[in-house]
Amino acid sequence: MTQGIAIIRAASMAPVLRWMEEHGVDTEAYLRAVHLDCFPVEDPLAVIPLRAAISLLVDVSRATGPDTPYRIISGRGFYELGLMGSIALGGDTPRDVLQRAVTAMPVHCSHEFLILEQGDRGLAVSYGIQLNLPDQESVHYLHQYFCALIQMVCAMTGLDGPHFSRVRIAAHPDYGFSHLQPYLGNRVSEGSIVEIVIPDEIADHPLDQKQDELISDLDQAEPGSLRTDRIVSGAVGFLVESMMQTTKPSIDCVADAAGISRRSLQRRLSAEGKSFSAIVEEVRKRVALSALLNGDVALGELSSRLGYADQATLSRAVRRWTGRPPSAVARHAETS
Repeated sequence: MTQGIAIIRAASMAPVLRWMEEHGVDTEAYLRAVHLDCFPVEDPLAVIPLRAAISLLVDVSRATGPDTPYRIISGRGFYELGLMGSIALGGDTPRDVLQRAVTAMPVHCSHEFLILEQGDRGLAVSYGIQLNLPDQESVHYLHQYFCALIQMVCAMTGLDGPHFSRVRIAAHPDYGFSHLQPYLGNRVSEGSIVEIVIPDEIADHPLDQKQDELISDLDQAEPGSLRTDRIVSGAVGFLVESMMQTTKPSIDCVADAAGISRRSLQRRLSAEGKSFSAIVEEVRKRVALSALLNGDVALGELSSRLGYADQATLSRAVRRWTGRPPSAVARHAETS
């Protein structure tokens, strides 16, 4: 089986982008550097490559300080996580929130894992990704970002810290854990994945300070799971559909953002009997027919969104797919 491409909802980067704008960081330059300028990162439900999302967090942290992930979250980050935040923050206690997060993980990310276990000393939380990162520093910033999110949830109880009785994460190669002492004290040690223990009295305490007005209203959205069973073409299909919101889908942009070469991506798709152009055509067909059946977009707008030269080109494509013009497809939907 070919190795899949890791993907995640763009909402995962919302706290980072907000913090960058607040601190005058050149957001566009950083997005270009990790090839995310091809994707609609402002759309919380859009799908982007996980590797590029992590690279953005790492680049910003390297430039602005080793505790940047904690400063980014700073009591706000979990509210900004789009569908994940909307589902998880429906819980009444930190335990409830994390259990909901486990349930929501398949629609949030393809390669992250979150495991909860009850231990003698409290709720044991394990987190990691099934993706090889280039260096220890990258792993550290990702682990720190997750810790900050979980600590924010625990702080919503209104209870004084420490909120964790034990923390294990990857150490920073230069600073170790010294820069995290204001946030985690001396309770942090080295680990290959994130391992946190939350005392039961915190895990089961009501979220007295949850700000419901800040929670996203995406809880009625019904996006599909991003778990494509490591099928490369499935992940590429998600990325192509996202790219259509901002630009014409490009195999080079997908490959660059996913951290692989164009040739390697072509080989992986070929091993599945697919090509990039065929995937673009499949996505266009799915999006176009869905829009026509739902009657929620004008034909000219739809042709532009799908990257067709004009409305006539879209009409010919619809005839090729269905044997009928777009107007007939729409009328059939109205009468059925």
